[in-house]
Amino acid sequence: MSPEHDAMRLQLGAYVLGGLSAADRAAVEAHLASCVACRDELSSFAVVPALLARARDTVRDSAAAEPPPELLPRLVEAVRAERSTVRRHARRLRLATALTAAAAAVALVLSGVVLLDPFPDRDPTTPMTAAQGFTASGSAELEARPWGTTIVLDLWHLPRDGRFVAWAVAADGRREQAAIWGSTPNGRARVDGATSIPRTELGRVEVVTETGQTVLVTTT
Repeated sequence: MSPEHDAMRLQLGAYVLGGLSAADRAAVEAHLASCVACRDELSSFAVVPALLARARDTVRDSAAAEPPPELLPRLVEAVRAERSTVRRHARRLRLATALTAAAAAVALVLSGVVLLDPFPDRDPTTPMTAAQGFTASGSAELEARPWGTTIVLDLWHLPRDGRFVAWAVAADGRREQAAIWGSTPNGRARVDGATSIPRTELGRVEVVTETGQTVLVTTT
């Protein structure tokens, strides 16, 4: 990998949280357009904003102090480290372990305010319906967690160019980005994501293009 690639990779955490200047953000997005490795890593960071939002809500409710500035670097490094040690395992196990490590990093900094349930409730697979003008198909697995909901998308026949974003939409209209990924040659994608929206409040999941066109939406 080149020094330029390493420099861009180090900015992915700040990019996910919207902490870059306009110029730096444009540079990262230009790099992502041609770098599959960084797009894959960016997808794994999609859980970070949701975890931070959930942790901040918990801190606010308990009248604790704001998270210290070193929280993001610790959290990002925890996710990176866990991803590198569990590559040989199945995708589902990798997601569960990475989320546990990320939540543990938050809990360490925030004095244990995040608790994990070892036996989350799993909903049956939810079908997804293609929007007008698209022939895509897919399904979503939604699992309740103490901090929100994990989202696993199994998608077929997506457009073969551009990037895609999965949005979690609450019943009251609140929206959170749950995952982001790039196109594949055969239009097939299996995507792991997460949101801080509780499963009981989650209204639907949408898959949209980078230009905002809706491709798929869960069928309730």
